[in-house]
Amino acid sequence: MERELAKLHDRQSALLFTSAYVANEWTLVALARIIPNLCFVSDSGNHASMIMGVKHSRADKIIFKHNDLEDLEKALKTVVKNKQTPVVIFESVYSMDGDCAPIKEIVALAHKYNAMTYIDEVHAVGLYGEHGGGMCEKLNLYSDDIDIINGTLGKAYGVQGGYIAGDKSIMDAIRSVASGFIFTPPFPMDSKVAASALRFSLDTDVLEAITPSILVALTSAMISSNWVVFKSGAILSKIGFVSLKVVFND
Repeated sequence: MERELAKLHDRQSALLFTSAYVANEWTLVALARIIPNLCFVSDSGNHASMIMGVKHSRADKIIFKHNDLEDLEKALKTVVKNKQTPVVIFESVYSMDGDCAPIKEIVALAHKYNAMTYIDEVHAVGLYGEHGGGMCEKLNLYSDDIDIINGTLGKAYGVQGGYIAGDKSIMDAIRSVASGFIFTPPFPMDSKVAASALRFSLDTDVLEAITPSILVALTSAMISSNWVVFKSGAILSKIGFVSLKVVFND
């Protein structure tokens, strides 16, 4: 599943957690353990999981005004002046306000001040981008632009779990020190089966290699998990459903 998630976001590797909340919290804690003299530069509208991750990391932090590029640059100048390593953490789509971050402009400032970037795409994956890879895919932002992407298998994909995606070296380092990853049980099998729908949004050629019985099992698992977004109706149309972009289950 981690390989499919890495492919979805065009990254080298991914790391699967029990939820996106846990992924956010423990990734930020892990970064503070890995990177000396780190300072988080955090949007004031960030999700509680990111706020708690920063708090539990015990790293220095500067909060910039929501989506305010001038305030962000001011914060970055302060971190650089203090000879610290800045890590800009923000969301692509904010759940409370429903607005989007000026992602390309934030990335430009991060490049200017040699800062790492961490983006929460929980409210964008499955909805934006050609394959559902979120706003980063929609805006053609690659690993040189965004260091770590956080996403969820809940919400748009309707199952369980959260994850991060990025360069293999970063994922391996986080894997080694993130207690929220190390000391948690494996995923239930039904979540793994349902989340396999990810590969269909990336490579519809796979459809030719699977049997009708497998399609029925996958579709039943996905529909029973509230709702699932399909970039095409290929799966449903193969078993007799009208092609739909979103399937809702009462």
